[in-house]
Amino acid sequence: MAASLVVLAVSAQGPVSHAAESGHQPPESRSFDPTAMDPTANACENFYQYACGGWHKNSPRPASKVYWSRSWTEFRERLDAYLRDEVEAAAKAEAGERSGDQRRVGDFYAACMDTDTIEARGDAPLRAELALINGMQSRRELPAVIGALIRDSVPGSYWTGLRNGMLVGIYGGAIDGWKTKRLGIGPGESLDPLNLPAREMYLDTDEASVVRRARYREHIATMLELTGQPAATARRDARQVLEMETALAGAMPSPADLDDLSRMLNPRDAASLAKDYPDFDWQALLRHLGATQVDSVNLDWPPFMTQWNELARDRPLSAWQAYLRFHLVTDRARFLPEAYRKASFAFFGAELDGATEEAPRWQTCMSETRRYLPDPVSRMLLERGDRPKVNAQLQTMFEELRAAMHERIEAAEWLSPSSRRASQAKLDAMRLAVSHPSEWLDDPRLVIRADDYYGNGRRASEALRRRALDRLGEPVLLDEWGLPPIWVGGFYSSGLNAVYMTAAQLLFFAGEDGQDLAGLYGNLGSFVGHEMSHGFDPMGAQFDGDGRLRPWWSDEDREHFEQRTQCVADTFSALTYPTGDRLKGASVVTEQTAELTGTRLALAAYRRATADHPEGVRDGLTADQRFYVSSAQSICLDASPEVWRQLVDTDPHAFGPPGVNGTLQNMPGFAEAFGCKAGESMMRPRERMCDVW
Repeated sequence: MAASLVVLAVSAQGPVSHAAESGHQPPESRSFDPTAMDPTANACENFYQYACGGWHKNSPRPASKVYWSRSWTEFRERLDAYLRDEVEAAAKAEAGERSGDQRRVGDFYAACMDTDTIEARGDAPLRAELALINGMQSRRELPAVIGALIRDSVPGSYWTGLRNGMLVGIYGGAIDGWKTKRLGIGPGESLDPLNLPAREMYLDTDEASVVRRARYREHIATMLELTGQPAATARRDARQVLEMETALAGAMPSPADLDDLSRMLNPRDAASLAKDYPDFDWQALLRHLGATQVDSVNLDWPPFMTQWNELARDRPLSAWQAYLRFHLVTDRARFLPEAYRKASFAFFGAELDGATEEAPRWQTCMSETRRYLPDPVSRMLLERGDRPKVNAQLQTMFEELRAAMHERIEAAEWLSPSSRRASQAKLDAMRLAVSHPSEWLDDPRLVIRADDYYGNGRRASEALRRRALDRLGEPVLLDEWGLPPIWVGGFYSSGLNAVYMTAAQLLFFAGEDGQDLAGLYGNLGSFVGHEMSHGFDPMGAQFDGDGRLRPWWSDEDREHFEQRTQCVADTFSALTYPTGDRLKGASVVTEQTAELTGTRLALAAYRRATADHPEGVRDGLTADQRFYVSSAQSICLDASPEVWRQLVDTDPHAFGPPGVNGTLQNMPGFAEAFGCKAGESMMRPRERMCDVW
């Protein structure tokens, strides 16, 4: 079955276009960039330095950025700069000169930039919401108040429109064979019921963790004082908030737990929900959220639900009020006067992440506008011109990758015959979605005002929530994008058996001249191959070609797969980040197996694509050398020491030096391409190379 390609044109949304006036060129990049290399480095000892050393020198990490990657954050910043002139022009244009998208985007951005009005209004909008919390008379009111807070919180998933972190999400396609959108309750993969980025930060007992928690407790007290609490009361309440978050952290799923889908599928009807968790009225919460006709829900993680119920039963009302005040002010700080923003940055930006200065206000406002108005900003990007050439190249590449994966499946002697047939059938059914959805789901009635930044955030969040609830029970379709087109990224959906690549991600490759396929396949091909391979890992093997929950691996197949991936886990357990912090192989094994598989698929696909016209030397490198350099340059990364340490517990990927070196030393042909000799770091004997697919 051929993959279906979703590439649909978007008509202009209005009369004003400033693209031609700006003189700015699209922020295109090259898959293979010789200026990003450090040719003085020994490719056989540290290939990361060889491929990315020039980028580190030429593109140093800004003081306001704690995570700086060539293919994502740096490019996203250039993309924001590319759109900035049009957004600012829309903010200044007369009402009659603007389309609906330009008006909403321009006014949201203008309200964010208008810090004088934000200061003059003070925290009055927050006080109205705090009154809900302060007015509570008993814990029985918790569901109603939390429902109201969820309703207006920072949006989470693009197409769900609800913030899982405040306990409720909407999803479909993965729950007990459901192919319609259903409600889920619990933390899911999110840690937002907490505020520290990793559960281990609450539970670890080393000195650094103890000191960090003490400073976090001080930050909680600072934020509570800003809401009007006396200092002594704020300190007492901060202890209670930290105790509650720590209790919840202990009940959160670990990364390994999230790989076991069966533990995440726990359908409940209203009666059993009330019976199992009698001390918190979940039906009341859903009603106040606006989900008034829900017969059943899925519980993401029952241990978390049990802990939440115990806190609702045992913690005093004052502790719950403190917990909700802190989470509210943390969520809303971005909309509030400078005192709130600086206090938030002092801990989350400086103390926790190591930032030494705040981002320029225009960058913050571009980011917030993208977050709250993803569809209008995406359409503004698309109006400047989609990139059909790279889209067409991607379709051809996808088919070459599919063919390469077919060969890998056929050659996998560890697969049982029935699983081999199921794998091939699933691969035939896999689809590719490119650029943007054909249907836009945002509400054109959304009111955005140039003088009401706080209200804009609440109304935009409410619109995303309403959109999600209105689609409850509807089929899950290929056109359901988990990322807005303006986001730089791509992903694989198990429930839809499809690979998605956003318009912004493809813009990165729009400058390719088509003359160096080695670079394109090394970068984009490895990325797409990585996502494709997720259809055939322990999670993907639980879904068939139609995205139905129908496991097709035998127990023996899974055991053989895990035996092979142990090599990958061992490889990365032996590697460290630049800070010396050792990776946890078990935490990154799934993504790094996908990275190794994707790179192998991309190389095989490249060979198929150029079989009749082999590419020669370019920029002093052979085609194979350019392929490997391009693959490495896709994950060039710099980070603050604090973030490098966090990545050990928070990121299932291994980017930067270990991601490059750990993957490529397991690539047959790499050592030959660069003439590596026995004893050099990148030279791994063939018999010791990890071989999964």
